[in-house]
Amino acid sequence: MAKGSSEKNVTDTMNNLRRDLPSEDAAAVAAILFNHPLLAKLELTDDFPLVPPTLGNIVRLTDMPLEHELIFLAERVAKNRVQLFEAIKVLEQTNDAISSRNAGRIVTMLARLKLISGYSLTYLRKVAYLYSTTAPGSELRSICAEELKLFGLQRRHVVPLALTDLMDQDYEYSLTRSSLLDFAKESEQNNRKNAAEVLRFYFRPIRASEVDIASQIQTLGSFSLLDGVLSAVAHFLAPEPIAKIRSRVPELFPAEILTSIKLLNRSIDKIARSIVSKDGHMYLDSTFYRSSIAFIEAPRVVAFRDAIDSYYGDSLDGFGVLRTTKAADSFFGDVPSITKLAVSPEVITVSVDRYNNDSSGPFIRSIAFVRSVQGGATASDLDEDQLICLMANTIALEKMLSEDEIRSFFKYSTDQISKYIMLALVTAKSGKSAHDHALRRVLQDIVLKRFSGSLVNFAEWLFERGPSVAEHLVGLCTEGFLVQLYHLLPTTDEVFESRAALLDWFADKFNEPSARERAKTLRLDKRLQRVRGEINDVRIYVDHVRFTLWLQDNTIDELSAAFRSGDISEEDISTFSGEGGYPEFSTPTGRLAAVLQKAFAEFCADKRYGVDSYIGRRIRHGTLFGYLATQMEPLLGKQEYKDLLSTEAGGRLNAWIDDYRQSVTTFGTELLQVRSKKKPRGLLNPNIFGARRMGYTRDAIRDLSRQYRETKSLAVVQQSIIEHCWRILEQDLSVIRLAFDEFRRHQGNMPKSLAERGVPEQAKLVAASLVREVNRFTEERIRNASNWFAKPTNLSPSAPFSLLFEAVMDEVTEHFPDFEPKVEIAGEDDVTLLGVMYHHMYDFLYVIIFNAAKHGHRKGKVTRRIEFSQTDMIIKSMTITVSSEIAEDDTEEAVKMRVEDALSGNLDDAMVIENRSGIMKLRRMEADIREIESIDMAIADRVISFACRVRTQE
Repeated sequence: MAKGSSEKNVTDTMNNLRRDLPSEDAAAVAAILFNHPLLAKLELTDDFPLVPPTLGNIVRLTDMPLEHELIFLAERVAKNRVQLFEAIKVLEQTNDAISSRNAGRIVTMLARLKLISGYSLTYLRKVAYLYSTTAPGSELRSICAEELKLFGLQRRHVVPLALTDLMDQDYEYSLTRSSLLDFAKESEQNNRKNAAEVLRFYFRPIRASEVDIASQIQTLGSFSLLDGVLSAVAHFLAPEPIAKIRSRVPELFPAEILTSIKLLNRSIDKIARSIVSKDGHMYLDSTFYRSSIAFIEAPRVVAFRDAIDSYYGDSLDGFGVLRTTKAADSFFGDVPSITKLAVSPEVITVSVDRYNNDSSGPFIRSIAFVRSVQGGATASDLDEDQLICLMANTIALEKMLSEDEIRSFFKYSTDQISKYIMLALVTAKSGKSAHDHALRRVLQDIVLKRFSGSLVNFAEWLFERGPSVAEHLVGLCTEGFLVQLYHLLPTTDEVFESRAALLDWFADKFNEPSARERAKTLRLDKRLQRVRGEINDVRIYVDHVRFTLWLQDNTIDELSAAFRSGDISEEDISTFSGEGGYPEFSTPTGRLAAVLQKAFAEFCADKRYGVDSYIGRRIRHGTLFGYLATQMEPLLGKQEYKDLLSTEAGGRLNAWIDDYRQSVTTFGTELLQVRSKKKPRGLLNPNIFGARRMGYTRDAIRDLSRQYRETKSLAVVQQSIIEHCWRILEQDLSVIRLAFDEFRRHQGNMPKSLAERGVPEQAKLVAASLVREVNRFTEERIRNASNWFAKPTNLSPSAPFSLLFEAVMDEVTEHFPDFEPKVEIAGEDDVTLLGVMYHHMYDFLYVIIFNAAKHGHRKGKVTRRIEFSQTDMIIKSMTITVSSEIAEDDTEEAVKMRVEDALSGNLDDAMVIENRSGIMKLRRMEADIREIESIDMAIADRVISFACRVRTQE
């Protein structure tokens, strides 16, 4: 029923009718409402809407029993029988056009479908599917974008937004599903039942109870007559229709309508064959599943969803795996033996009607495996190679199996590989630290005993048997995981080198150049940290290297998805509130804000490298108490105060000191903490939203989006995230410093009267001296402790050029032990490199010095020179030149020819092809890095020089 009726109380009248309608009167009332000429002007329904219906212009009426909903819907069908029949025929033709991938034909049929059925939800499903699966820039995608705009996509209306997001392969399906269903639950609690029903229809189109089916029919029927009819008939043609649907639908709906809907099956095979997965051919079946809501009107797709949802959808929604259904039994039949499941399919195709062990992909194969486990299959029937092959050809098992079912499958397996896989699944399922500990113990045992202590060797062994299992190992072995492999990796350096080695291996095996860049960055940061020496712990600190590694392991996919999802406009940033639920957080701005929130929470709360690790050292381990209280003991123990402290006044002073100590403890354990459920008074708030924070959050989003727009580098964005984490945190650090000042004035200031009251005149000078010393001690110590909570001087990662040069020389010498040049310094003494520039300068230095060691005079001279170009006292650019002597048996002409030959290669290969001189990479840097103006080479007097000119002012 549409809003805006000229009859003000139509809604109330309709609700009263629906609420009190006797079953025997339902048909007569429906006939009057939809057919009586006196009621013709009432806006009861919009059967074929001429404008896109939205949740804002559809009224939710009082729920009726399923019988009544079917009767009311049937009356509308009788009134519009001819047009409805034609709409279903055009719908079949539209599906056939979509399966053809012929853009012109698709556009023609979409126009016809809209003309016949109106702006139905069915039409929206087709448009959303085409928008999500068509290449950007194409005419078809532009047409779909305009139609989605009419439905309110740009205004973030949840109906079109949810459809496009759930079918967008850039977004993780399970997270999108849970977010939207959470929004549905919230909508229902806020009396927005139509929103809740539409979202539930997207994810669970076939409902099990009369109440749920009736509610869905009312909601979809409010969008259009076609939507309501397709919902009712889908439940009738489902493998297990409930009794009311089974008996009443054929009585109420014309036979030709039911037959025409059955004919929608004819194009489904072609649609299934037309599916393209961005993740590769292996994932065609999961891609078809997430897109299947676009074709849910076809009974075969209804049966497919009914079979799959009871295992996958319901488990994602928190209901666990439900017992088998008729639809599932029909689809899967007798599941093959576990040994047949443990074979890789030769070719993968989408089968809509029945499981095919020879061609089903990992998604459907996983459900077959779940059924096999529930049927009593165990891993004892598989050898190691078969087990790994089985795991490599299944996905999301931890979502579909319970912990008991996982353990049951492995109950007769005693080998370490089986234990490793079982514990990996159990840990992913439960998230419990005890399971994680057991997994680490088994992994260490395997790697030490069978793979010479090398995680790379284990990864290689897994890769030969199941590449995705090896990929899982690399993802599992984050710094946080590796640092707890105490027997395998006893030192911090071994932890980081193992992670870097795994990343290098992954880059080679999976053709991921970015992984090699991450490995290089990790090694550089650790080398710089080693050259610098130990961390200065006098102020709050976050381990830059380890937090950067966490960002690389945990935010790349989400950052990439945020930037791919669309442009981030100034209007979007300025209006972002952080309070708009799914519609707001599904925007590019919201997605980027969510990544920033995730990063900031980790930045604050991680107990190994975050702010909380510093608090652990300074507060929980007693440093604060020792500094503010325990170290007062020598002062109180002075000989001149002993007599005073034994008097009545001494009792009062000791009571004040006890109160002060308790206050220090409370201040540290309650206030100087990261806020959480256990520490609700903590002054460090790990949330980036709220009135105090939104200005800083918007600035961060603005800067991060600008940096990505200019550099297209996620590494640059991640470094900037660290800077913005510090800037957001500074608000709380300033609050903490104020709290210290407040503490000093109220709890750290010993009143003079405590010492002087009741004390003889000759002792009052001693008492005053004691008070002065105590207050001087507390004032100085509290002020110093307050300064612990100050941000670092440089927010950006930074290093002096001299330190970077030393680190590179040290690294190259490890490759060429006889490289012992005499280093000369010319020009400026030094310069500090800030931000990502120090990574770029590392690349420059490494290429030049490595080549000097490999091809040049290893006992010769290496000169580094820093020069500034300035105008009106403002430095405009900086040139860093590195020169080295050519080898004694070489000539200038030969060296020049080799360098020019290296520079003449394919520029696009410069960053990804290994085992070359690296000289060509200099050209790539010059072309890609905005701050680098030029990189020039010169040879004279048997010395080769490379000069990198860097902009310092725009």
